[in-house]
Amino acid sequence: MATLAGECLDNGYTRLSWAVLNWNSDASDAFDASDAVALYDGIGGQPQREWTNYRLSGPDLVALAGPR
Repeated sequence: MATLAGECLDNGYTRLSWAVLNWNSDASDAFDASDAVALYDGIGGQPQREWTNYRLSGPDLVALAGPR
């Protein structure tokens, strides 16, 4: 992950995003309802609750990348 964070910084990207299947960890369900969720539900979208999305940015991205 540190290498990926470094690649992001080297290429001018401001964040690193990834998804993890929920069975791959004991992480609690972090899904929060929002207006966007209501919109997607309203048009018939089906949430894929087996996935958890993560994003790393700012100082946390820089710290993971380490010295450049």
